[in-house]
Amino acid sequence: MSLSLDLSLRRDGHHSLTSVPAFLDDALRRYTSVTFHAIQRICDGDSRVYRGNLDLSSEETIEVVCKIVLNEDSDRLEDEARLYTERMKHLQGTTVPRFYGLFSGTYVNPAGRTRAIRCIIVEEWGSSMSKITHLPMSLRITIIEAVLRIHAAGVKHNDLRFPNILISEDKSEVRIVDFDNASEHTCPRSMPVILYAWEPTLADFGCREIHDFVSDLEIWTSATVRYLGRLHSVHLSPTAEEMFKSAQPDVPDEPEERLLARAETLLKNYATLYGARFPFIGPPGSPIYEGEDAASRAVLEPKVINVDRLEKCRPSNQTQIT
Repeated sequence: MSLSLDLSLRRDGHHSLTSVPAFLDDALRRYTSVTFHAIQRICDGDSRVYRGNLDLSSEETIEVVCKIVLNEDSDRLEDEARLYTERMKHLQGTTVPRFYGLFSGTYVNPAGRTRAIRCIIVEEWGSSMSKITHLPMSLRITIIEAVLRIHAAGVKHNDLRFPNILISEDKSEVRIVDFDNASEHTCPRSMPVILYAWEPTLADFGCREIHDFVSDLEIWTSATVRYLGRLHSVHLSPTAEEMFKSAQPDVPDEPEERLLARAETLLKNYATLYGARFPFIGPPGSPIYEGEDAASRAVLEPKVINVDRLEKCRPSNQTQIT
């Protein structure tokens, strides 16, 4: 059974609306009440999120997503609405969903009591991402580009989990959602994101949220391996002998040849995982990513890459995501 919510537009009027359907635009600007009929609960945490229909009459309906909180917890909805309509206004419909408004209303709970609520309503779009396995590299690049545009607009998401990333059915577009933990942000990123480059340190890169997210999406190539309980740089220790020496004096009481064999196996496994990238960024021991070097180094064109066919791709001009 669907949950019916009677919603009326807040009359403060300071959240300007963009990209709303014509019939809804006319109703909202006249402060006409609208009704939301919930069909499916998407998630249930600090706020409840529903997919359903917003309608004025039996003939005028659109599919939307409605995020609901009780009135006493509604300050963060004000903040989220402000981000949608101010800093991210130009990103609606391309990077974030279209924002249809901040509403107040009531519903009758299972105990029969009428509760006052507030909610924001956005367009219903795509499906959430659950994992990155077999995700085309072109789509990973599109996701990163969306996050970079949000940061460029002065917004830090603060909850970049995969369920908050929506993907179109043909896997060509994305939308970032759920900004109730977001904050205004002057991004300290100091370098571009470069496909398959050796992973820079956080200190060099500048922005933790983007750095960690790019790393999670496996855009960069890891430059470290764990050997004898410690992380070792494959640039400083590209051979088993050098890795064994770098582990001194903290080595277990085992024969040297056994420890060397362990390092050799570790580096072989590393090459199996990342070796297809070496023709484009160089093998371990090559210069670590620097801005000037990155401008001339060839990597794969992300718009045509599928990670499952990486070895079949050919290098082209290096791709920077700016």
